[in-house]
Amino acid sequence: MRGQGPGVLRAVQGHLGELGLRGVPKTRRAFGHWLDCQTETTLSALKGVAPGRPWGTARKAVNLFLRGCLYNHYLRETHSLGRMEPWLEIPLDSVVARALKRLAGRRALPVWRGLKHLTPEESARFQDFAAKRAQAVGLPARAFLDHELWLSNRPAAGIASATHPPA
Repeated sequence: MRGQGPGVLRAVQGHLGELGLRGVPKTRRAFGHWLDCQTETTLSALKGVAPGRPWGTARKAVNLFLRGCLYNHYLRETHSLGRMEPWLEIPLDSVVARALKRLAGRRALPVWRGLKHLTPEESARFQDFAAKRAQAVGLPARAFLDHELWLSNRPAAGIASATHPPA
């Protein structure tokens, strides 16, 4: 949530800390609708701390939270979260968007105007490409693709990924 403004992180954490994991739907279609609803309620929690309606900020927060829950063995088992793994989205940010755009080729994905300005339609295009890319590189879900993209495309990171050692 870096760069999203003062109070955004605290508002997101407070809101998502109240999210009930028992309500995670059992079908892809229902999950998509639920994810949209969670994004909207997170947007409501940002009212007053984030100017405008930063849909991209809210969506990234929800996606990061859900992936973190999936990674937690106890939460995953207790709430049967494994079923949502293939439906999770890649948390978008400027580094991930830049990497996806580079992989997709010229003009294949929307111009990245920043997380605060991301629309649902633009997000869907990035998510569709990420799903294809994840499948192409053998990942079980697009939500896991950002680890590689972030490590291999972070400017001046000084960190090498397993598949991209330093030159």
